[in-house]
Amino acid sequence: MKAISTLLLLVACLLCKPLFAQETPETYISKFFTEYKTAPMLAIDHLYGTNPWMAKAKDAVEGLKSKLAVLTPDYVGDYYGAELITTKQLKDRLKVYVYMVKYERQPIRFIFKFYRANDKWMLYSFKFDDQLDDELEQSARLDNTGPAKPVKQ
Repeated sequence: MKAISTLLLLVACLLCKPLFAQETPETYISKFFTEYKTAPMLAIDHLYGTNPWMAKAKDAVEGLKSKLAVLTPDYVGDYYGAELITTKQLKDRLKVYVYMVKYERQPIRFIFKFYRANDKWMLYSFKFDDQLDDELEQSARLDNTGPAKPVKQ
C-alpha cells in the first residue's frame, strides 16, 4: 500500500511540473521562430506579449512591425530558418541572443534581449538589421593574426 501511494505521489508531481514550468528566453525564441515562418507579425505580437510594459509602447512595436514587413519574398527571397550566432549574459538576469536569419538573398541579424527582475523572463528589446556581412568584413580587415595564406586554385 505504501508503494502505491508513493507511486501516485510521484506521478502527481510529474504531471503538475509542466504547470509550474518557467518560460525561458530559449523557449520564447523557439516559439517565435516557429510562428515567424508563417505569421511574422503575430510572432512579434506574441514575443512582445511577454512584457506587460510594452503595452505602453504600441507605436514603437507597430513601427518595428512595419520595418519587418519589408522582408518579403520579393525583397529578400524565401525564408530558410535561423541559426544562433552568439549569446551573452549578465548574471542570470539579462541575456542577449543574436541570430542569423537566413533569407535567399541575404542574411538578417535578429537580436533578442531578455530581462528577469524577479522570477519571470520577459522580452526587454528586439531589433534586427542587415549589417551582419559588413561587420564580418570589418572584423576580417582588423584580423592581423598573421600573414594571409594564398588561395589555392
